[in-house]
Amino acid sequence: MKNSDAYIVFFDGHCALCHFWVRRILQNDKRQQFKFASLRSTYAQAFLQSRGLDSEDSLVVWQPREAYWLHYPAICVISKALGGYFNIFLLGRILPLAIANTFYRWLAANRKRWFGSYDQCPLPDPKFQDRFIN
Repeated sequence: MKNSDAYIVFFDGHCALCHFWVRRILQNDKRQQFKFASLRSTYAQAFLQSRGLDSEDSLVVWQPREAYWLHYPAICVISKALGGYFNIFLLGRILPLAIANTFYRWLAANRKRWFGSYDQCPLPDPKFQDRFIN
């Protein structure tokens, strides 16, 4: 995949659960389809503001010049692109989108209480440094 075609994943840089999944994606992204930016980064904030989006408790996946996805559909884009065991997350598509997104928002609202958070966004593994956007 060309670097310019990469999906950009905007995630909560202070959330331990979010970092867990970013690490899993990096380990399984053999085609280097994904880049990452903290929702608090200047890059993410410019993206969100230009589209009138709220970043609280959100996962946003953006494919430049194509589309962006929020909440559960964002999980589906990542899962479909990675394949393998990530396809288990596609099972939620049997639910109406409103229900899948409600479950997503419930989990997102409780994630820091259940899984913890960081005071600062942890630095990525140096071998993946080029996959993060500030």
